[in-house]
Amino acid sequence: MTIEIYDTTLRDGQQNADSNMFTVKKIEMFQKLDSIGVPYIELSWPASPTESIELYESCRRVRKQAQIVAFGSTSINSDPSKDYNLESLLKSRADFACIFGKTWKSHVIGQLRITPQENILKIGESLKFLNEKGMKTFYDAEHYFDGYKDDRIYALETLITASRSGVKRLILCDTNGGTLPHEAEKIVRETREELDERGIDTPLGTHFHDDCGLAVANSLVTAPYVKMIQGTANGIGERVGNLNWITFVVDWVHKMNGQLAHNLDWNRLKEVGDAAFTLSGLPANKTAPFIGDYAYAHKGGVHINATIKSSGASYEHMDPTAFGNRRRLLLTSQGGRDSIRAVAEQFNYKFDRNDPEFIRKSDLLFKKLRAMEDDGYRISSIRAEHFLLIGEYFGGLDNFFKLSDWHVNTGLTNGREKSVAWVKLTVNGENRRHTEMVHGGPIHAIYNSFIGALVKEHPQLESLKISDFYVDLANHLGVRSPVRNYIRFSDGISFGTVGVSDNIIRSSVQAIEKGIRYYLNTIKNVTRKL
Repeated sequence: MTIEIYDTTLRDGQQNADSNMFTVKKIEMFQKLDSIGVPYIELSWPASPTESIELYESCRRVRKQAQIVAFGSTSINSDPSKDYNLESLLKSRADFACIFGKTWKSHVIGQLRITPQENILKIGESLKFLNEKGMKTFYDAEHYFDGYKDDRIYALETLITASRSGVKRLILCDTNGGTLPHEAEKIVRETREELDERGIDTPLGTHFHDDCGLAVANSLVTAPYVKMIQGTANGIGERVGNLNWITFVVDWVHKMNGQLAHNLDWNRLKEVGDAAFTLSGLPANKTAPFIGDYAYAHKGGVHINATIKSSGASYEHMDPTAFGNRRRLLLTSQGGRDSIRAVAEQFNYKFDRNDPEFIRKSDLLFKKLRAMEDDGYRISSIRAEHFLLIGEYFGGLDNFFKLSDWHVNTGLTNGREKSVAWVKLTVNGENRRHTEMVHGGPIHAIYNSFIGALVKEHPQLESLKISDFYVDLANHLGVRSPVRNYIRFSDGISFGTVGVSDNIIRSSVQAIEKGIRYYLNTIKNVTRKL
């Protein structure tokens, strides 16, 4: 069976408790999904007062190939032609409508407060109305697995009714995420067999939630019986989340030799997964299979040594570059000298591991690294921090400037925020002080002060921008808890540096200073040797 991917990140994914993807970001996410070849992209429930039909028009203007899907429910009004929900689906002018209906008889009686037969009638009339208006349809059978276990005959009748009303796919939904793999496989297989016996050949699909951590497993064991898999990028969704279709497609195609019904740009899977987190305002899952920052990260000295010797084959079951990811050799106090040698070689340093001078400097570096770890820096995977630390102990770095003093004054005047900052630097033997005032926060002001002080000698700094700013606790020490600032910079490429202090501005200054040093050193592309 060839599988179609149906993405619902923009609708079901946004039910995540902390997600906040407004319209502009939804359009950007749509473009990401469309550009890698996702064939069906669900936008929203257009009947919702928080959504806008304009989203559909905007996505139509930028799409290259994806089919746009609008989501809704069966008719609430007894007359489908007067139902606002169905009318909004038509107004969206989407390529497909995916509507859900009740399958579990206890929900029909307890929630809809109608008879089971009235529900069957509602399903049929709603789908017929849309199809007769020229809108192609998918049908989501809500709580299908629970409904099937409760009353198999009734659950199947809802599918038969939907099929005879003209739907293109019948989607079996594990709405509360409570189904186990052996149950999922049995129910989907039996459903396919029973529909075939009754002459119903409409392809099936599945929509698994991840409340038991089994959405990928359930999707894999049922994939041989279905045509469509519904899920979200990274599994973002309500409660625990939805099926992570990114993990599913890699397992299905690369592990189980399954087929997709469409071409997918595999090399951009990480890019799309990262975008789904960023645009939703969610922290990235660094341990996500295949695309997480730590999916191919090696920390222990034995692992790093073996990884170097085998080009990753010893501890990696797949090539990270196949999905737009990369191998990361972590620099920590647990890694041993091989970790220093391996990380340094990425920056063109060459060492003899038995050289007494290499051993001496490595020991000093590890002492510094342990102190940083105790303070809460957490730089194990941060390339720019590795570069600066290796350079500090093994040479090859230009200092460019020395920071002696800095000051920030920030506050609110007549409802408007203003910050004034100055830095005192030594540049080429010259002492200089540069002041900047901004209508905004202190970090913006201090960053501009650095750039203003250095741009004469280094005009390329004008194109370097702060793209992200993260703050968390470095250590838990009550009111004296230090904070960890991770600042990401961008100039075509992105990199980040870290500062730690019990003063949030000071930790930001540390990160900014290191970020500028890294940038000025790396654009010189110096080859370094011990």
